[in-house]
Amino acid sequence: MHAVIPNARDQPRRLPAETINPLGQTFSTRNKRQKQNKRQKPGFHDNIRLNSFTHSVRRANLKKETHDRGPTTENLFCRKSKPPSALLAATMKVSFRLSLLILASGLAGGVTQAAAESAPNPDPERFAKSIAAFEKQDAQANKPNASPSRPLILFTGSSSIRMWTTLEQDFPRLHLLNRGFGGSHLSDVLHYFDVLVARHKPGVIVLYCGENDLWSGKPPTQVLADFREFVRRVHALDPATTIHYLACKPSPARFSKWKLYQKCNRSIARLCKENKRLNFIDVSTVMLDPENQKPNPEIWLKDNLHMNAKGYARWTRLLNPFLAK
Repeated sequence: MHAVIPNARDQPRRLPAETINPLGQTFSTRNKRQKQNKRQKPGFHDNIRLNSFTHSVRRANLKKETHDRGPTTENLFCRKSKPPSALLAATMKVSFRLSLLILASGLAGGVTQAAAESAPNPDPERFAKSIAAFEKQDAQANKPNASPSRPLILFTGSSSIRMWTTLEQDFPRLHLLNRGFGGSHLSDVLHYFDVLVARHKPGVIVLYCGENDLWSGKPPTQVLADFREFVRRVHALDPATTIHYLACKPSPARFSKWKLYQKCNRSIARLCKENKRLNFIDVSTVMLDPENQKPNPEIWLKDNLHMNAKGYARWTRLLNPFLAK
C-alpha cells in the first residue's frame, strides 16, 4: 500500500516528529538537521580544486570557440567579443579621433609658441602729428625730379634718422629726403608706408629701425619678420630699389641689451646676403672702442642714447662709399 500524503493545507504549522516522503521512506527531521550540521564545510583546498576545475573548463570552451569562429579580441569592459570587421572599424575610428586630437594639440602648440615669440605693437596713432607734418611738407616742397643718374635717396626710421639734421651738408651731391620720426618701430614704418615711402618712389632707401622694437621687448624674430615685410612692399613698388639697413647701434644707455641687438643684426645680415638689392651696414665698427669693445664715450649726447656731431660724422664716412655708387 502507498502512504497517503496529506494536503499542505491540512498540515499543521509544526511538522510532526516523523514525515513520510513520496517513496514511502520515513526519516526524522531532527536527525536530518543533525546530519546536516555534521557535514564538513568545504575547506581551502576544496576551493582551490573547484576554481582550478572551473578555470580549465573555461579555457577549453575558449579554445573551442576560437577554433570555430576564428581569433577574437575581448572588450576591456565586457566579455562579448566583436567580429574582426567590427573590431577593425572601431580601431580605425579610435585612430582617426586620436589623429585629430594630436593635430589639434600641435596647432594649439604652434599658436601658443607663435604668441610667445611676438609682442604687441604700440599704437601708431601716437605719430599722427609727425605724419601730418610730413604730408604738409610734401605738399609745399618743390623737389627736383629724380633721374637714373640722380635717384632719390630716402632716409627713414627712428630718432637716429630724425636727428640727422646735417644730411644735405654731409652728402651735398645726392638727392636726399629725411623721413625719420623718433621712437618709431618697424611696425610704425609699415603702418605709414604709403606716406613715408610709396609716394616718393625712392631709388635707394637707408633704414635705421628695430632698436626701439628690441628695447621694448620684441624678440629678434619679430623684428626680422617686419623687415621682411618692409622689403616685400618696397620691391613690390620697384624690384630695383636698393635698401641699406643700418644695424642696431651699441649705445651706453642700452648696452645691457647689446647681445640681443647683435643677435638681431646677425639675422638681418643673413637675410641681406640672399638678395643683391639688400645691404647690411654694421655701424658698430665705427662706434665701439677697438680696445675694450665698448661704446666710444666721445660720440654721444648727454642721454648716452643719441649721437652728437662726431657720431654722425662717423656714420657719414661709413655710408658715403655705398651711396656714392
